[in-house]
Amino acid sequence: MRGNEVRFIPADRTLDALMASFGERWNQSSGFDEEEFVRSVTLAIGRSSGSKGAKVTAFPSRWRWSVIGFAAAACLAAMVVTDLGGDGNPLGSLVYSGGQTQVTGTKPGTSDLLGSGATISTGKDGEALVAMDHNRVNLILRQDTVLSLAEVDTVTLDKGEVWVRVRPDSGFFEIKTPTGHAHIHGTTFGVKVTEGRTEVVVASGIVEIGVGDLCVDVPPGHRGSLEAGSESPEVLEANVELSPSWAVETFNRASQARYSDFFPSVATPGMNP
Repeated sequence: MRGNEVRFIPADRTLDALMASFGERWNQSSGFDEEEFVRSVTLAIGRSSGSKGAKVTAFPSRWRWSVIGFAAAACLAAMVVTDLGGDGNPLGSLVYSGGQTQVTGTKPGTSDLLGSGATISTGKDGEALVAMDHNRVNLILRQDTVLSLAEVDTVTLDKGEVWVRVRPDSGFFEIKTPTGHAHIHGTTFGVKVTEGRTEVVVASGIVEIGVGDLCVDVPPGHRGSLEAGSESPEVLEANVELSPSWAVETFNRASQARYSDFFPSVATPGMNP
């Protein structure tokens, strides 16, 4: 990375910390003035380049995440649709999608609004970022994934892989799969569904997995698995990434897309490794 560029995801920040940053800061700002925010950040960027104009081509390293990352994160959060309950009203929103991504079960002209029964399907090069329940829950969908919304606190993962962040101490959330379920009470974790198997990897917090009434807790740094026909979930120490590169890359692209929408005349920060 060159000295005059800034990453969206600094090396010393995990995806957990990043998602918590944009989710919690947005939710704590009930009186957030969007226009004033855009104006002040644009002016700050102009000052950092030595010019009052908005045509900035690079950002000093000292800025790192503090302004640019929060700007992109707030831009993402600005697209979140809050839960309005049943009867087809939105449970959340499709904040970002890329590649082959299809949304079904939505009202005509409202493909970004996700109500009960909405299904997001990603193809071989598809990806998506979904926000639910006042941005309490964020889900990043990997390619070849099918996710359906049931209620404000329940989704079904038919196949594929998601990386999920549930705001700590914010209540119950459930992911159902063909072989079992995962109950969450504030954590960051990944869920992968393959034929006859569900695997959960926990980065922070605790996830409860099981079939029916038989459940076990999966602590941070561990993975749990559910096999079709098995009544006993298995929990082992994780030997995979706790901040997977595919999820980080999707979040980067989502942030870049929203940043460009809010600041079209300002160059998007570099994303070099």
